[in-house]
Amino acid sequence: MRVLGNLIGMALAYIGLAGCYEPSLRNCSIQCEAADQCIGAQVCLEGYCADSNVLRCEGGQPVIVDANVTDVSTPVDATGLCNQACPNGTCIGGVCTIDCSATDTCDNDITCPANLPCRVICGDSSCAKKIICTAAASCDVDCVGSGSCAEEIECAADRDCDVTCSGQNSCRKKVKCADSCSCDIACTGSGSCVEEPECQGALCRIGNACTSQVAGCNTCQ
Repeated sequence: MRVLGNLIGMALAYIGLAGCYEPSLRNCSIQCEAADQCIGAQVCLEGYCADSNVLRCEGGQPVIVDANVTDVSTPVDATGLCNQACPNGTCIGGVCTIDCSATDTCDNDITCPANLPCRVICGDSSCAKKIICTAAASCDVDCVGSGSCAEEIECAADRDCDVTCSGQNSCRKKVKCADSCSCDIACTGSGSCVEEPECQGALCRIGNACTSQVAGCNTCQ
């Protein structure tokens, strides 16, 4: 009877432990196909559950962008990671800065890296093709040169997007930020912002610019 009692006790203890089980929150340790298969604030990144600050998963280990977020599985070097993910720009304060301020530079599409804040600076007749920020953590585009930013500027969904069109005849095509959580477009250059932008809503559009200062036009957390 004593043996039977011990076996029952062990079984009950096991059931108690099983009832307290929670999936691991460690980055890149749980496989997934969609975000609803992850727990907490994790997203489904390259088939693994990970926090939003994770740039990518390598061999089940996270490569993290934000130096303020630590993970015991991987030492964090935010500067090195930013430089690694920003091959066509320069990391300044953790922001991937793509400098096209020289005349007639950057005549192909400019694509900001994923999960990093991105800034693009366009000088005279520069940035002749699209500026694509759809995967960036945030986007800041400065069209300071005459005739700069000749094609569309595409902002990311649920991220912040700021576009300054201070150069003469800059921003000839529309800015697409209808799905951004915050979008501000400043059209201060003569002849700038020719096409009507895609703002978050009619209330968020002022002329051919967008603003986040109106109620309901800034949903960033």
